[in-house]
Amino acid sequence: MVRELGLEYLSLPVAPETINRQTVAQFNQIVDSAERPLFVHDSTGSRTGAMWYIRRITIDRVPSQTARRETASLGLSTSDTELWLRIQRVLAEQGREETEEVLEEIQGASRTPKQIQCWVR
Repeated sequence: MVRELGLEYLSLPVAPETINRQTVAQFNQIVDSAERPLFVHDSTGSRTGAMWYIRRITIDRVPSQTARRETASLGLSTSDTELWLRIQRVLAEQGREETEEVLEEIQGASRTPKQIQCWVR
């Protein structure tokens, strides 16, 4: 069905425990090389939001407030604690620490969705 719509389907398995430099690099390669429009999703939007947040901070160099606002609209909530902790670890590895204000907003229970799906037109 995806091909019938003129789309290309790519799958990148993402869970909090798999968010690392390699997964981020794979995600960025998909985004960088994909034709537009680009549709990236997962069942809740939280994992898509996590990957997009890391990209927006590290590649696009947008302020964290902007990245958080964008990723909230994708489904990444401040209550997605496990994802935010992984985001912070990846950013710290890349020398991009978050402000205390951002860290204070991260609270609540975590969810562990299974995979991001990409449709590329």
